[in-house]
Amino acid sequence: MAQYSAPPLSYPLVVKTFQKYFAKTPEQVFDTFTRSAINAASIGQVHQATKDGKILAVKIQYPGIADSVSSDLKIGQTFCFAIT
Repeated sequence: MAQYSAPPLSYPLVVKTFQKYFAKTPEQVFDTFTRSAINAASIGQVHQATKDGKILAVKIQYPGIADSVSSDLKIGQTFCFAIT
């Protein structure tokens, strides 16, 4: 249920994320790209895009999620080693 309560990323933040990882805007990567998310997921939101006539779902990860998941995995790994 958490994904339904997360506010959508603003389009400028989506563009900033693309530029960080691809050094391009969504419009430079895809033929079309929805400015608003079409759905939410557990660690990000989904936009619809097209490329070469194909309809695509593009998942944009929420900022800070990678660090959070990494931290959770480290805690889980420590816990697993402690009980073995």
